[in-house]
Amino acid sequence: MQNAGLLILVYGFSTTSETDCKSVFFIPKFEKQLNKTQTKNQEIMKKILLLCGLSLMFATTTINAQQSWQIGSPNVADVIATLNNNTLTISGTGNMMDWGSDPRDVPWYDLRNVIETVIIESGVTSIGGSAFNNHVSIVSVSIGNSVVSIGQYAFYYSQSLATVFIPNNVTSIGYRAFGDSWRLTSIQVGTNNPNYSSIDGVLFNKDQTTLIKYPAGKRGAYTIPNSVTTLERAAFASSFITSVRIPNSVTSIEHSAFAGCVSLDLIVVEWITPLNIEPEVFIGVQTNLVRLNVPIEAEEAYRNADVWENFIINVDYERLVALLQDSIGRLNNEIETLLNNISALQNDTTKLQDSIRELWRLLNECQNSGTSNAAFISQNQLEIFPNPVVNELRIVIPSEARDLFENNAVELFDMNGRRVFSQRIAVETRHATSPHGDIFIIDMTPFHPGNYILRIGNRVAKVVKQ
Repeated sequence: MQNAGLLILVYGFSTTSETDCKSVFFIPKFEKQLNKTQTKNQEIMKKILLLCGLSLMFATTTINAQQSWQIGSPNVADVIATLNNNTLTISGTGNMMDWGSDPRDVPWYDLRNVIETVIIESGVTSIGGSAFNNHVSIVSVSIGNSVVSIGQYAFYYSQSLATVFIPNNVTSIGYRAFGDSWRLTSIQVGTNNPNYSSIDGVLFNKDQTTLIKYPAGKRGAYTIPNSVTTLERAAFASSFITSVRIPNSVTSIEHSAFAGCVSLDLIVVEWITPLNIEPEVFIGVQTNLVRLNVPIEAEEAYRNADVWENFIINVDYERLVALLQDSIGRLNNEIETLLNNISALQNDTTKLQDSIRELWRLLNECQNSGTSNAAFISQNQLEIFPNPVVNELRIVIPSEARDLFENNAVELFDMNGRRVFSQRIAVETRHATSPHGDIFIIDMTPFHPGNYILRIGNRVAKVVKQ
């Protein structure tokens, strides 16, 4: 009991004054022992404070001191990592070591919370796997143009990294190289990179058929471009995306593409036939709380499709309205085109009617003259024969009148006013010569039997095809 009382008294001394302790416990026989204990505790506290001060000074000295590691591969001396204050610089020539998916063997791993800036200098050709995995304090990364590959998990869980620029010579980016970096909002790519590209901070292959990485820190709604056919493994994993529209151009969604997307509330799809996907595509997502908008004609198919059936399935009325608006727009365009065609047809019909009236006027003038068609043409310095005709209709242009008819068109009309033949009179279109002049020949074989009107300039004649 005495020992217990002493323990209570010492505990009380640590939180109150000696006088307070006496007034509380009233144990005078321990007073002398209490004074000794007080003195001893004060000495211990001084030693503890001294040790803490020395430890802090040692730690500060260790952090501020420049440190270097040889990390080249296969020759370790080819690449050097140097930590100076909060900046880690990778320099040298060739590849860095690769630490796979486990960063604990990275030589500066225990100092990862100190490193804020990473500089990969020109000459270094690779960034090793997990080199900066779980480095939560990195805010800036500069990658030299000589780098051609970025290993898997290279910047995984880099929680302070907001943007990254991939230079032109990078040809390979490993799995989840920028995964789970929740402040990362933009991945930019050099415009001359032959393998990768970027749209609005999202990483694609060069021709934008594969969506590689949607930055985890990029929030809100996103519409996947129509050029995309593949969503790569973990493409949206652990991102803060709230809604996504997937076009029907997408034919493949790889494993864990939307894993851990806890903010996802809405998915809009355009496939009439549900795309076959693995359940792991949405691992870590409460699909029973996520809305899935589908085409109206595919609602039943999605309710019976693996994986998709687990969502809250709704008809995509927004798409339906858009389709109706598009159909109405196309119909309006077609109506406008039809009205324009009708107007043009009316104008053509008016012109045709005028031409027919003129042809009949000239034909009547010919008939009322009391002469034959051949004579009428002859009076106008032309001859046609035979008429009626079966095969070839010949037109003789007298030599002395050649200049009068040069470049005029020879036209043939049926009795509905449709022009069935037209060719200008020129040297190269003449078929033969005779003592009376040049001969122009019309092949009447393709034409149906009946009456036709021949016109050359303002001269007309009726031709009978047998």
